[in-house]
Amino acid sequence: FVLPGTYTVRLTVDGQVHEKPVTVGVDPLVRATPEGLSAQFEMARDLTQLGSDINRTLRTLDVVQAQIQERRKLMKQLGRTADADLGAKLKAAEAALKERLETLARPEGKPFYATGPRVSDRISGLFGDVDSAFAAPTAPQQELFRELREEAKQAMTRADEFLRGGLASLNEALAKAE
Repeated sequence: FVLPGTYTVRLTVDGQVHEKPVTVGVDPLVRATPEGLSAQFEMARDLTQLGSDINRTLRTLDVVQAQIQERRKLMKQLGRTADADLGAKLKAAEAALKERLETLARPEGKPFYATGPRVSDRISGLFGDVDSAFAAPTAPQQELFRELREEAKQAMTRADEFLRGGLASLNEALAKAE
């Protein structure tokens, strides 16, 4: 969606550029103010960006989880066992990783009713609510957005701290164990 206004639509085909102005208006039955539509648009855009940031963090954590699982699989294929130090660090990293993943997103295969919503679920829900009406976000929606933004920021910071610092000792132990 875009805000009401005049835009230029550009189509490029075989190097040929075609442009045409397009005016977007509001349905005359909608009683939203321009300010209300602008506030709705901005919150929807901010929620989309926040969701994208969380998805990037989740993808990174998923890659790390796959790497840890691959190291365990490789150790098993080589017939090697982790010494006490490496075993403890692997277990601690897996637990920290699981906690960070489950703060941001519902565990795969777990029903919503069994685990409750996670940050990503709640952001998606708020986006759907905000985007479903031609109106400014309500005061409760604005408050929820502020809470979710802070909660997401804290969760992503914890994930980043784990990725930057928490994995260092595990990587050292893996290198030591060759």
